[in-house]
Amino acid sequence: MSSEHYDTKVSVIVPVYNAAGTLGRCAESILGQTLKSLELIIVDNNSTDDGIDFIQHCARRDPRIKTVICPKQGPNAARNAGLDMAAGEFVFFADADDHLDAGLLEWLIKSAEENRADAVLPAMRHIYMNTEGKVRKATKSALFEREYVGRDAISKAFISALPIRAFYGVFWLYRSAFLKETGTRFDEAQSIGGGLMFNLQILKSLQRMYAVTAPFYNKVHRNGSYSTLYRPDLPEIQAGMRAAIIEYLKRVDAWNDEAQGQLLINDADDLMACAANVLRAQEASLPENKGGLAKLIAERRAGPAELYKHTKGKIGAKRRLFMFAVRHRMYFIIRALKKPY
Repeated sequence: MSSEHYDTKVSVIVPVYNAAGTLGRCAESILGQTLKSLELIIVDNNSTDDGIDFIQHCARRDPRIKTVICPKQGPNAARNAGLDMAAGEFVFFADADDHLDAGLLEWLIKSAEENRADAVLPAMRHIYMNTEGKVRKATKSALFEREYVGRDAISKAFISALPIRAFYGVFWLYRSAFLKETGTRFDEAQSIGGGLMFNLQILKSLQRMYAVTAPFYNKVHRNGSYSTLYRPDLPEIQAGMRAAIIEYLKRVDAWNDEAQGQLLINDADDLMACAANVLRAQEASLPENKGGLAKLIAERRAGPAELYKHTKGKIGAKRRLFMFAVRHRMYFIIRALKKPY
């Protein structure tokens, strides 16, 4: 572990693109943390709204705020630009749609220091918004609060967390020296799934990890956000992430029956996400949607019938109904549900 001296405890990096409606709350939740030794690095991806103007105005009053324009598009390029500027002993990533509970950073850093951990996973509160901008529902997810030491313990945590996708997000606390020593960077060509690929790089060298069950990182899911855009290459992206997961588990001798079963639950979620993605193309007519869904179903490694059987008792009723509709090509139900979360 590095003995390098840092004047700032944590650098919080927020990539931004046209987030004027949410950036203020995000920034306020970071600057209002009980931990005061922090810097907020806002990396703008050439936004066309006035969100960055507001932040630059705030920066004139609070020297902890730094802003930079990233000419490259995409959140991964923005996160790399933020890493290049970061001066904190730790690094934490947040998205402009999201916000942090007040004591989150202090608790994550305390956990890292007391347990000599190079990465700490926060508890997640997922907030789902309706089209009117009101909260439709909220759910919580977290690993058991404890330290995970060594390759076997960390790989077991990874497997147990596959259904909640705890390793897919990049909303962790990382020790800066560890990131520098391992040369970990974001793949700027990856449009989505950058958090998973970043963390899989981390796992090659990570020996000490910690997870907490509170306070929460609040992940806000809303229509029109970057993660909900239509992506014609989504099945290929998912296939690449699946292959990377299997490669990691095989490398640590953890590609076992439990891992394969947990990954099947992920496959079910991926299938539902792809079905919703097909329907996201608003210009597509129903026959085109049917064709896209049929092609999607035909190309899956595990068919809808197998996934429907395997997920019994493991996913909620609405998602099970969605799986049933996909299995039986009941497109009117698929269109009605769209995304069953």
